[in-house]
Amino acid sequence: FRSINLWAPFHADDYFQQLLLRGDTALQRDDASIHGLFSFIDQSAENREQLHRYGVLPWFADPSFYFRFFRPIAELSHHVDAMFAPQSAAFAHAHSIVWFVLVCLALSFLLKQQFSATPALIVLALAIFAWDGQHVATIHWVANRNALIAAFFAIWALYFFIRLDGKDALNKGLSTLFFVLALLASESAVALIFYLVLYQLLLAEVTKLKRLMAFSPFVIVLVLWQFFYRLQGFGADTGQGLYLDPIADFPEFIIACLQRFPVYFTAALLPMPAG
Repeated sequence: FRSINLWAPFHADDYFQQLLLRGDTALQRDDASIHGLFSFIDQSAENREQLHRYGVLPWFADPSFYFRFFRPIAELSHHVDAMFAPQSAAFAHAHSIVWFVLVCLALSFLLKQQFSATPALIVLALAIFAWDGQHVATIHWVANRNALIAAFFAIWALYFFIRLDGKDALNKGLSTLFFVLALLASESAVALIFYLVLYQLLLAEVTKLKRLMAFSPFVIVLVLWQFFYRLQGFGADTGQGLYLDPIADFPEFIIACLQRFPVYFTAALLPMPAG
């Protein structure tokens, strides 16, 4: 919390969302989301012309440039801000900090599950995570709260997935449910799949058949979510790698991971931002 300022103003996309929450009809988006808070630029000529007039989208932008996301749970969190403290940046920042605390709490349960025999390791790992300066942008920028909410649900999904034992329907159901909630908060929750795969390959002592059975609910959820996501026109095409879809842009995503991982890893250890 060293760099979090409750009294900081809104920033960039926050203003777009504030206008929508106040009922600005000029910016309303016709999509499957609640308020259209994350439908920044779509592919319609009318929307692009509007953003050209407002100076948001430069005239030389690629005609295929767009990004709009389906994040209904994150939208509900912003609706809570508008309902209890409209136009209050301080309340919105405090709300985001609460979600970060919840993420740390969920992580503490996950760490305790894995390292119950070594409490000092749990405290150390949690302290490193909580103090990592890379969280500042996610917490401080209100429009980025979706990543915190998705992380909270994704950690619980991983927690219950690890607890799976044979035909344990309850833990499987809870794990799948939390994965659904994470996806409805942010598409960044797709990253959970990598954690599940690595856990099953490296740590789980189960047969190949049980591994496949454990993955099946997540695969079904991911396929259905992706189908709806594309059908409703959500996604991004920025041309310059600003957003990369780990499913649709899989080769580019892997290359970007290899290129950027050293930067992010170094930034996590040293007092400098990854940017």
